[in-house]
Amino acid sequence: MKKLLIATAALAMVAGTAQAQSTVTVYGKIDSGYSDRKAQSESSGTVTTAKGASIVFSAHETSRFGLRGSEDLGGGLKANFQIETQLGDDTSNSTGALQGSNTVYDETLGGRAMWAGVSGGFGEVRIGLQNAFSKDYVAGFSASGGSNVIGDATMAAGRAKEKTARAGLLDSRYVGASFASPSFSGFKVKAMIVNDKQDQNKDAAGSLDLTGQEFALEFNQGPIAAAASYGTYTVNSATITDANMAFKSRIGQGTTGGINTVTADTTGEYKQKMTTLNASYDLGMAKAFYKYGKVETNNQTSPTATSNGEAVSNVMGVRVPVGKTTFIASYAMGDYTAIGSSTSYDDTGYQLGLEYALSKRTKAYAIYGATETDKSATAKEKDTQMAVGLIHNF
Repeated sequence: MKKLLIATAALAMVAGTAQAQSTVTVYGKIDSGYSDRKAQSESSGTVTTAKGASIVFSAHETSRFGLRGSEDLGGGLKANFQIETQLGDDTSNSTGALQGSNTVYDETLGGRAMWAGVSGGFGEVRIGLQNAFSKDYVAGFSASGGSNVIGDATMAAGRAKEKTARAGLLDSRYVGASFASPSFSGFKVKAMIVNDKQDQNKDAAGSLDLTGQEFALEFNQGPIAAAASYGTYTVNSATITDANMAFKSRIGQGTTGGINTVTADTTGEYKQKMTTLNASYDLGMAKAFYKYGKVETNNQTSPTATSNGEAVSNVMGVRVPVGKTTFIASYAMGDYTAIGSSTSYDDTGYQLGLEYALSKRTKAYAIYGATETDKSATAKEKDTQMAVGLIHNF
Protein backbone atom coordinates (compact mmCIF):
# COMPACT_ATOMS: atom_id res chain seq x y z
CA MET A 1 0.00 0.00 0.00
CA LYS A 2 2.88 2.35 0.88
CA LYS A 3 4.56 1.64 -2.45
CA LEU A 4 1.30 2.38 -4.28
CA LEU A 5 0.88 5.70 -2.47
CA ILE A 6 4.48 6.67 -3.17
CA ALA A 7 4.10 5.78 -6.87
CA THR A 8 0.85 7.75 -7.11
CA ALA A 9 2.40 10.77 -5.45
CA ALA A 10 5.40 10.59 -7.77
CA LEU A 11 3.16 10.47 -10.84
CA ALA A 12 1.17 13.46 -9.56
CA MET A 13 4.38 15.41 -9.01
CA VAL A 14 5.61 14.59 -12.54
CA ALA A 15 2.26 15.59 -14.06
CA GLY A 16 2.24 18.82 -12.06
CA THR A 17 5.78 19.63 -13.11
CA ALA A 18 4.99 18.98 -16.80
CA GLN A 19 1.92 21.18 -16.58
CA ALA A 20 3.93 23.98 -14.97
CA GLN A 21 6.62 23.76 -17.65
CA SER A 22 4.30 24.12 -20.64
CA THR A 23 1.44 26.63 -20.90
CA VAL A 24 -0.97 27.57 -23.70
CA THR A 25 -3.26 30.61 -23.48
CA VAL A 26 -6.37 31.22 -25.58
CA TYR A 27 -7.06 34.93 -26.06
CA GLY A 28 -8.88 37.33 -28.33
CA LYS A 29 -11.35 40.16 -28.69
CA ILE A 30 -14.66 40.82 -30.40
CA ASP A 31 -15.45 44.35 -31.62
CA SER A 32 -19.05 44.53 -32.79
CA GLY A 33 -20.74 47.83 -33.61
CA TYR A 34 -22.04 50.29 -36.16
CA SER A 35 -20.02 52.40 -38.60
CA ASP A 36 -21.13 55.32 -40.78
CA ARG A 37 -18.59 56.62 -43.31
CA LYS A 38 -18.69 59.29 -46.02
CA ALA A 39 -16.02 60.16 -48.57
CA GLN A 40 -15.97 63.23 -50.81
CA SER A 41 -13.68 63.91 -53.75
CA GLU A 42 -13.60 67.39 -55.27
CA SER A 43 -11.94 68.25 -58.57
CA SER A 44 -12.34 71.61 -60.35
CA GLY A 45 -15.62 72.29 -58.56
CA THR A 46 -17.12 68.82 -59.19
CA VAL A 47 -17.85 66.89 -55.99
CA THR A 48 -18.27 63.11 -55.89
CA THR A 49 -19.68 61.56 -52.70
CA ALA A 50 -19.66 57.94 -51.51
CA LYS A 51 -21.48 56.74 -48.38
CA GLY A 52 -21.65 53.54 -46.40
CA ALA A 53 -23.26 52.57 -43.08
CA SER A 54 -23.81 49.16 -41.51
CA ILE A 55 -23.34 46.93 -38.50
CA VAL A 56 -19.73 45.80 -38.67
CA PHE A 57 -16.95 43.99 -36.86
CA SER A 58 -13.65 45.69 -36.00
CA ALA A 59 -14.78 49.29 -36.53
CA HIS A 60 -12.54 50.48 -33.67
CA GLU A 61 -10.27 47.56 -32.70
CA THR A 62 -9.60 44.52 -34.85
CA SER A 63 -11.48 41.39 -33.74
CA ARG A 64 -9.15 38.43 -33.37
CA PHE A 65 -8.63 34.94 -31.96
CA GLY A 66 -5.24 33.63 -30.90
CA LEU A 67 -3.15 31.05 -29.15
CA ARG A 68 0.12 31.80 -27.40
CA GLY A 69 2.23 29.54 -25.29
CA SER A 70 5.62 28.74 -23.84
CA GLU A 71 7.56 25.70 -22.68
CA ASP A 72 10.29 25.69 -20.06
CA LEU A 73 13.36 24.17 -21.71
CA GLY A 74 15.49 24.43 -18.58
CA GLY A 75 18.61 26.45 -18.03
CA GLY A 76 16.63 29.67 -18.17
CA LEU A 77 15.43 29.02 -21.76
CA LYS A 78 11.84 29.01 -22.99
CA ALA A 79 10.28 28.00 -26.32
CA ASN A 80 7.47 30.37 -27.35
CA PHE A 81 4.86 30.56 -30.09
CA GLN A 82 1.89 32.63 -31.27
CA ILE A 83 -0.88 31.99 -33.79
CA GLU A 84 -3.35 34.82 -34.38
CA THR A 85 -6.26 35.14 -36.81
CA GLN A 86 -8.56 38.05 -37.64
CA LEU A 87 -12.28 37.51 -37.00
CA GLY A 88 -15.51 38.97 -38.28
CA ASP A 89 -14.63 39.84 -41.87
CA ASP A 90 -14.71 38.02 -45.16
CA THR A 91 -12.10 37.74 -47.88
CA SER A 92 -14.01 40.07 -50.20
CA ASN A 93 -12.86 43.04 -48.09
CA SER A 94 -9.12 42.37 -48.17
CA THR A 95 -6.54 41.56 -50.80
CA GLY A 96 -5.00 38.10 -50.59
CA ALA A 97 -1.28 37.40 -50.44
CA LEU A 98 0.05 34.36 -52.24
CA GLN A 99 2.04 31.79 -50.29
CA GLY A 100 2.88 28.95 -52.63
CA SER A 101 -0.37 28.29 -54.50
CA ASN A 102 -2.50 29.42 -51.54
CA THR A 103 -4.09 32.84 -51.10
CA VAL A 104 -3.69 34.01 -47.49
CA TYR A 105 -5.86 36.67 -45.83
CA ASP A 106 -5.83 38.11 -42.33
CA GLU A 107 -8.87 35.89 -41.79
CA THR A 108 -6.86 32.79 -42.76
CA LEU A 109 -5.67 30.76 -39.76
CA GLY A 110 -2.47 32.48 -38.64
CA GLY A 111 -3.00 35.37 -41.05
CA ARG A 112 -2.15 37.99 -38.39
CA ALA A 113 0.71 36.15 -36.69
CA MET A 114 2.36 32.75 -36.84
CA TRP A 115 5.79 32.44 -35.31
CA ALA A 116 7.92 30.30 -33.03
CA GLY A 117 10.91 31.39 -31.00
CA VAL A 118 13.21 31.03 -28.02
CA SER A 119 13.80 33.41 -25.10
CA GLY A 120 16.23 33.56 -22.21
CA GLY A 121 18.78 35.77 -20.54
CA PHE A 122 20.07 36.80 -23.98
CA GLY A 123 16.67 38.18 -25.02
CA GLU A 124 14.16 36.70 -27.48
CA VAL A 125 14.31 35.40 -31.06
CA ARG A 126 11.17 34.96 -33.19
CA ILE A 127 10.91 33.35 -36.64
CA GLY A 128 7.78 33.58 -38.81
CA LEU A 129 4.97 36.03 -39.60
CA GLN A 130 5.11 38.94 -37.15
CA ASN A 131 4.60 42.69 -36.82
CA ALA A 132 7.27 45.08 -37.96
CA PHE A 133 8.44 47.17 -35.01
CA SER A 134 7.08 50.29 -36.73
CA LYS A 135 3.63 48.66 -36.90
CA ASP A 136 3.61 48.05 -33.15
CA TYR A 137 4.54 51.70 -32.57
CA VAL A 138 1.64 52.92 -34.74
CA ALA A 139 -0.79 51.46 -32.19
CA GLY A 140 1.37 51.66 -29.06
CA PHE A 141 1.94 55.40 -29.35
CA SER A 142 -1.57 56.31 -30.47
CA ALA A 143 -4.14 57.90 -28.19
CA SER A 144 -6.81 55.68 -29.75
CA GLY A 145 -4.63 52.56 -29.62
CA GLY A 146 -4.33 52.48 -33.40
CA SER A 147 -8.08 52.64 -34.01
CA ASN A 148 -9.40 51.46 -37.39
CA VAL A 149 -11.48 54.65 -37.52
CA ILE A 150 -9.89 57.18 -39.87
CA GLY A 151 -8.13 60.32 -38.67
CA ASP A 152 -4.58 59.20 -38.00
CA ALA A 153 -2.21 60.25 -40.80
CA THR A 154 -0.03 57.18 -40.32
CA MET A 155 -3.03 54.96 -40.97
CA ALA A 156 -4.46 56.99 -43.87
CA ALA A 157 -3.21 54.86 -46.79
CA GLY A 158 -6.12 53.79 -48.95
CA ARG A 159 -7.92 57.14 -49.20
CA ALA A 160 -6.23 58.87 -52.09
CA LYS A 161 -5.99 57.22 -55.49
CA GLU A 162 -2.49 58.66 -55.80
CA LYS A 163 -1.40 56.91 -52.63
CA THR A 164 1.34 54.71 -54.04
CA ALA A 165 4.25 56.39 -52.28
CA ARG A 166 2.26 56.58 -49.05
CA ALA A 167 1.18 52.95 -49.14
CA GLY A 168 0.90 51.12 -45.82
CA LEU A 169 2.64 54.00 -44.11
CA LEU A 170 4.42 52.54 -41.06
CA ASP A 171 1.91 49.72 -40.84
CA SER A 172 3.06 46.28 -42.01
CA ARG A 173 3.74 42.72 -40.85
CA TYR A 174 6.23 40.44 -42.51
CA VAL A 175 7.71 36.95 -42.59
CA GLY A 176 11.18 37.10 -41.08
CA ALA A 177 13.40 36.62 -38.05
CA SER A 178 13.59 39.14 -35.19
CA PHE A 179 15.70 39.66 -32.08
CA ALA A 180 14.90 41.68 -28.94
CA SER A 181 17.52 42.22 -26.26
CA PRO A 182 16.85 42.19 -22.51
CA SER A 183 16.06 45.56 -20.95
CA PHE A 184 19.11 47.51 -19.72
CA SER A 185 18.21 50.51 -17.51
CA GLY A 186 14.96 50.83 -19.44
CA PHE A 187 16.57 50.45 -22.90
CA LYS A 188 15.93 47.60 -25.33
CA VAL A 189 17.48 46.97 -28.77
CA LYS A 190 15.61 45.17 -31.57
CA ALA A 191 16.50 43.94 -35.04
CA MET A 192 14.55 42.15 -37.78
CA ILE A 193 15.53 40.51 -41.07
CA VAL A 194 12.67 40.13 -43.57
CA ASN A 195 12.60 37.42 -46.22
CA ASP A 196 8.98 37.27 -47.38
CA LYS A 197 8.72 35.14 -50.53
CA GLN A 198 5.19 35.13 -51.94
CA ASP A 199 5.73 32.64 -54.78
CA GLN A 200 3.01 31.28 -57.04
CA ASN A 201 5.31 28.42 -57.97
CA LYS A 202 8.97 27.46 -57.78
CA ASP A 203 9.81 28.89 -61.21
CA ALA A 204 11.62 32.22 -61.50
CA ALA A 205 8.74 33.42 -63.69
CA GLY A 206 6.20 33.19 -60.90
CA SER A 207 7.57 34.87 -57.82
CA LEU A 208 7.34 38.08 -55.82
CA ASP A 209 9.88 38.70 -53.08
CA LEU A 210 10.12 41.18 -50.23
CA THR A 211 13.43 41.49 -48.41
CA GLY A 212 14.71 44.00 -45.92
CA GLN A 213 15.68 44.81 -42.37
CA GLU A 214 14.46 46.99 -39.53
CA PHE A 215 16.17 48.18 -36.36
CA ALA A 216 14.66 49.76 -33.26
CA LEU A 217 15.62 51.23 -29.89
CA GLU A 218 13.06 51.39 -27.08
CA PHE A 219 13.05 53.10 -23.70
CA ASN A 220 10.48 52.47 -20.99
CA GLN A 221 10.94 53.70 -17.44
CA GLY A 222 8.47 55.32 -15.08
CA PRO A 223 6.00 57.59 -16.86
CA ILE A 224 8.16 57.89 -20.00
CA ALA A 225 8.12 55.57 -23.01
CA ALA A 226 9.90 56.17 -26.30
CA ALA A 227 10.90 54.24 -29.42
CA ALA A 228 12.75 54.88 -32.66
CA SER A 229 12.92 52.60 -35.70
CA TYR A 230 14.56 52.54 -39.11
CA GLY A 231 13.87 50.05 -41.88
CA THR A 232 14.82 49.49 -45.50
CA TYR A 233 12.86 47.19 -47.82
CA THR A 234 13.05 45.99 -51.42
CA VAL A 235 10.27 44.40 -53.46
CA ASN A 236 10.89 42.52 -56.71
CA SER A 237 7.78 42.11 -58.83
CA ALA A 238 6.25 42.79 -62.21
CA THR A 239 3.87 45.61 -61.38
CA ILE A 240 5.08 47.97 -58.69
CA THR A 241 1.97 48.90 -56.71
CA ASP A 242 1.12 50.07 -53.22
CA ALA A 243 -0.16 46.58 -52.40
CA ASN A 244 3.17 45.04 -53.42
CA MET A 245 5.34 47.41 -51.43
CA ALA A 246 3.39 47.45 -48.20
CA PHE A 247 1.85 43.98 -48.49
CA LYS A 248 -1.43 45.60 -47.54
CA SER A 249 -3.09 42.22 -47.79
CA ARG A 250 -1.37 41.56 -44.48
CA ILE A 251 -3.38 44.32 -42.84
CA GLY A 252 -6.65 43.88 -44.73
CA GLN A 253 -6.42 47.19 -46.58
CA GLY A 254 -6.39 48.15 -50.21
CA THR A 255 -8.20 46.92 -53.30
CA THR A 256 -5.33 46.62 -55.77
CA GLY A 257 -3.18 43.57 -56.06
CA GLY A 258 -0.25 43.10 -58.39
CA ILE A 259 0.82 40.13 -56.30
CA ASN A 260 -0.77 37.68 -58.72
CA THR A 261 1.25 38.90 -61.69
CA VAL A 262 3.51 36.20 -63.12
CA THR A 263 6.96 37.56 -63.93
CA ALA A 264 10.63 37.15 -63.14
CA ASP A 265 11.94 38.57 -59.88
CA THR A 266 14.17 41.06 -61.70
CA THR A 267 11.41 42.64 -63.81
CA GLY A 268 10.67 45.37 -61.27
CA GLU A 269 12.29 46.72 -58.15
CA TYR A 270 10.83 49.02 -55.53
CA LYS A 271 12.75 50.34 -52.50
CA GLN A 272 11.36 51.95 -49.36
CA LYS A 273 12.97 53.50 -46.27
CA MET A 274 10.97 54.06 -43.08
CA THR A 275 11.93 56.12 -40.05
CA THR A 276 9.83 56.59 -36.90
CA LEU A 277 10.20 58.53 -33.65
CA ASN A 278 7.63 57.91 -30.92
CA ALA A 279 7.08 59.03 -27.33
CA SER A 280 4.47 59.03 -24.57
CA TYR A 281 4.32 60.56 -21.11
CA ASP A 282 1.91 59.54 -18.36
CA LEU A 283 0.88 62.60 -16.37
CA GLY A 284 -1.44 60.62 -14.13
CA MET A 285 -4.52 62.65 -14.94
CA ALA A 286 -3.78 62.21 -18.67
CA LYS A 287 -1.39 60.45 -21.01
CA ALA A 288 0.15 62.34 -23.94
CA PHE A 289 1.38 60.75 -27.18
CA TYR A 290 3.51 61.84 -30.12
CA LYS A 291 4.76 60.01 -33.20
CA TYR A 292 6.71 61.06 -36.27
CA GLY A 293 7.02 59.02 -39.43
CA LYS A 294 8.97 59.43 -42.64
CA VAL A 295 8.74 57.14 -45.65
CA GLU A 296 10.97 57.48 -48.71
CA THR A 297 9.98 55.47 -51.78
CA ASN A 298 11.87 54.78 -54.97
CA ASN A 299 10.63 52.85 -57.99
CA GLN A 300 13.94 51.68 -59.41
CA THR A 301 12.44 50.44 -62.69
CA SER A 302 9.85 52.99 -63.81
CA PRO A 303 9.91 56.13 -61.64
CA THR A 304 6.70 58.18 -61.70
CA ALA A 305 5.37 61.21 -59.85
CA THR A 306 3.37 59.03 -57.47
CA SER A 307 5.88 56.23 -56.93
CA ASN A 308 9.01 58.26 -56.13
CA GLY A 309 8.66 60.59 -53.21
CA GLU A 310 8.76 61.32 -49.52
CA ALA A 311 5.91 61.21 -47.02
CA VAL A 312 6.14 62.76 -43.55
CA SER A 313 3.58 62.61 -40.75
CA ASN A 314 3.21 64.02 -37.23
CA VAL A 315 0.51 62.84 -34.83
CA MET A 316 -0.24 64.21 -31.35
CA GLY A 317 -2.82 62.78 -28.99
CA VAL A 318 -4.05 62.49 -25.43
CA ARG A 319 -6.04 59.99 -23.33
CA VAL A 320 -7.85 61.37 -20.29
CA PRO A 321 -9.38 58.84 -17.84
CA VAL A 322 -12.28 60.10 -15.72
CA GLY A 323 -13.69 57.28 -13.62
CA LYS A 324 -14.78 54.51 -15.95
CA THR A 325 -14.72 56.81 -18.98
CA THR A 326 -11.64 57.58 -21.04
CA PHE A 327 -11.68 60.52 -23.44
CA ILE A 328 -9.59 60.32 -26.62
CA ALA A 329 -8.35 63.15 -28.84
CA SER A 330 -5.67 63.28 -31.52
CA TYR A 331 -4.57 65.55 -34.36
CA ALA A 332 -2.51 64.47 -37.35
CA MET A 333 -0.79 66.33 -40.15
CA GLY A 334 1.39 65.13 -42.97
CA ASP A 335 2.54 65.77 -46.48
CA TYR A 336 3.78 63.90 -49.51
CA THR A 337 6.20 65.40 -52.01
CA ALA A 338 7.20 63.66 -55.22
CA ILE A 339 10.83 63.66 -56.27
CA GLY A 340 11.50 65.58 -59.47
CA SER A 341 7.85 66.56 -59.85
CA SER A 342 5.39 69.22 -58.78
CA THR A 343 3.12 66.57 -57.23
CA SER A 344 2.46 67.38 -53.58
CA TYR A 345 -0.27 66.50 -51.08
CA ASP A 346 -1.10 67.93 -47.66
CA ASP A 347 -2.93 65.71 -45.16
CA THR A 348 -4.70 66.61 -41.92
CA GLY A 349 -6.88 64.52 -39.67
CA TYR A 350 -8.27 64.12 -36.18
CA GLN A 351 -10.03 61.66 -33.91
CA LEU A 352 -12.41 62.36 -31.01
CA GLY A 353 -13.88 59.59 -28.93
CA LEU A 354 -14.61 57.97 -25.62
CA GLU A 355 -14.45 54.50 -24.12
CA TYR A 356 -16.53 53.36 -21.15
CA ALA A 357 -15.35 50.39 -19.07
CA LEU A 358 -18.24 48.03 -18.29
CA SER A 359 -15.75 45.63 -16.67
CA LYS A 360 -12.04 44.85 -16.83
CA ARG A 361 -12.55 43.04 -20.13
CA THR A 362 -15.55 44.77 -21.71
CA LYS A 363 -15.98 48.36 -22.88
CA ALA A 364 -18.32 50.45 -24.97
CA TYR A 365 -16.98 53.07 -27.38
CA ALA A 366 -17.98 55.98 -29.58
CA ILE A 367 -15.38 57.57 -31.87
CA TYR A 368 -15.44 60.07 -34.72
CA GLY A 369 -12.64 60.62 -37.23
CA ALA A 370 -12.03 62.93 -40.18
CA THR A 371 -9.29 63.43 -42.75
CA GLU A 372 -8.67 65.94 -45.53
CA THR A 373 -6.15 65.79 -48.37
CA ASP A 374 -5.31 68.84 -50.47
CA LYS A 375 -3.91 67.42 -53.71
CA SER A 376 -3.90 70.73 -55.55
CA ALA A 377 -5.61 74.13 -55.57
CA THR A 378 -8.62 72.56 -57.29
CA ALA A 379 -8.57 68.97 -56.02
CA LYS A 380 -9.38 67.83 -52.47
CA GLU A 381 -10.51 64.72 -50.65
CA LYS A 382 -12.52 64.63 -47.42
CA ASP A 383 -13.40 61.54 -45.43
CA THR A 384 -15.40 61.21 -42.20
CA GLN A 385 -16.35 58.21 -40.09
CA MET A 386 -18.39 57.64 -36.96
CA ALA A 387 -18.37 54.34 -35.09
CA VAL A 388 -20.08 53.07 -31.93
CA GLY A 389 -19.89 49.60 -30.49
CA LEU A 390 -18.88 47.11 -27.84
CA ILE A 391 -15.54 45.35 -27.33
CA HIS A 392 -15.11 42.20 -25.26
CA ASN A 393 -11.64 40.83 -24.52
CA PHE A 394 -11.17 37.21 -23.50
